[in-house]
Amino acid sequence: MLTDWSMLGFLLPPIVVPVIVALVVHYLTRRLWSRLGIYRWFWHPNLVDIAFFALWFWVVMAIWPGQAPAPF
Repeated sequence: MLTDWSMLGFLLPPIVVPVIVALVVHYLTRRLWSRLGIYRWFWHPNLVDIAFFALWFWVVMAIWPGQAPAPF
């Protein structure tokens, strides 16, 4: 069973760590794409950002031990 973590008096759900990992990977991907100029090919770069964060989050959850993402 998954339990909450106590950090500075706040109870955090166990999904916080995979979310932070996905945010870091997403940030690095955004920096790389901005530097390479890939964002100019998209009409709405913000929608691409949201889609890629969802993709990175799903990938992190798929490889995270003890947590299984929802199947498509």
